[in-house]
Amino acid sequence: MHLASVVNQDNDLPPLPSGKSAVDVLTDFTKYLFMCAESYIREHHPTLAWSSIEDSVEYIFTHPNAWQTVQDQLYRQAIERAGLIPSTPEGRSRVYVITDGEASLHFCVANLLNLETPNQSTPQGVVIIDAGGATIDLSMFSMTFNPISYKEVAPAECMWLSSTA
Repeated sequence: MHLASVVNQDNDLPPLPSGKSAVDVLTDFTKYLFMCAESYIREHHPTLAWSSIEDSVEYIFTHPNAWQTVQDQLYRQAIERAGLIPSTPEGRSRVYVITDGEASLHFCVANLLNLETPNQSTPQGVVIIDAGGATIDLSMFSMTFNPISYKEVAPAECMWLSSTA
């Protein structure tokens, strides 16, 4: 099987349902995922009073590295329209939308890096290579310690694999 035949091209995607925008579809999908998560939590933690936490739940969503500000804002709009948060500054402050590269970085910081080096003042570089699916995503960050902080030092790059092998 050719990798190129597995990868969806824009012209291979079926049209959206009549009268639905991409934001509408993402809103419906987000609402569905939330309903599944809420149902799972209620079933597996029956002593938890859902009403005691529902107004303070914080949400972290990831999106492809290649997305720009416009797509990020549309994603936030879909999350709000799905009813996960109220349309207020306080509600919006409970939503974090980060790139896949940033999510990988947080995983590395939390699980892989030895951060017990005391008083390390020299910034360290971290390169995240996400080679999954049909793309290779590259992200580069500069990290400092005490306190731990990071900043992206180069725009994330996304390369599509197009193999005929």
